[in-house]
Amino acid sequence: MKKSLFILVAILMASPGLWAQTQSVSYIDANGHNQTVDATEITDGTSTLEAGWHVVLRDDVQTGTLTCNGEVYLILADNAKLTATGTENYPGIQVSGTGNSLTIYAQIDQSGQLIATGGQFAAGIGGNNINDVQHDCSPITINGGTITANAGLYGAGIGGGHYGSGSNITINGGMVTANGGYHGACIGGGYNGNGTYITINDGTVIAKGKKGGTAAGIGGGQHGYGSNITINGGIVTA
Repeated sequence: MKKSLFILVAILMASPGLWAQTQSVSYIDANGHNQTVDATEITDGTSTLEAGWHVVLRDDVQTGTLTCNGEVYLILADNAKLTATGTENYPGIQVSGTGNSLTIYAQIDQSGQLIATGGQFAAGIGGNNINDVQHDCSPITINGGTITANAGLYGAGIGGGHYGSGSNITINGGMVTANGGYHGACIGGGYNGNGTYITINDGTVIAKGKKGGTAAGIGGGQHGYGSNITINGGIVTA
């Protein structure tokens, strides 16, 4: 019995996807103040981000779709890099459905990177293309870091998937590049989706539409509309 238990513990410790490490890490909050919190490390084996705090510490973490389950807070540590790549219909980071949200923070030098790429018909960060509820994105807030969100066909870079809307998206800082899919907004709605309540307070934002597409840089996808879009500061190219 003892030998079996020892073997099980050894397997768990050798498998980062099975053995989540929690540790104290710092981050810069939305007001520019340094804070400290206990966070669970994201590894190559991570697939679900449960409610609470998570951190990327390594410089080459690669995952499939990361699904937010509850209110998720993500810290991109200095010099860390997370690449989350979805398959067809699934975003790089799925933030959709009632009660789910994603808030991203960085550390002192803002060098932490996130590259989130959606599969065909999905957003880079936001909605998928599985059912009507999850086409739309839930609240997304970016406070820092270097973020690149690449949509799949017909999805938004940050926002809705195919036929999905993007709303309650706030950028308070960082370097954010959002690349929309064909007929999907860069930030806002996917194809046939709306982009509403999008606020940029600071940071550098580049919203690049797909060549030949007919969607907004920030706002609605093709056949959708944009409303309540506010830019209070920062450098915005759309």
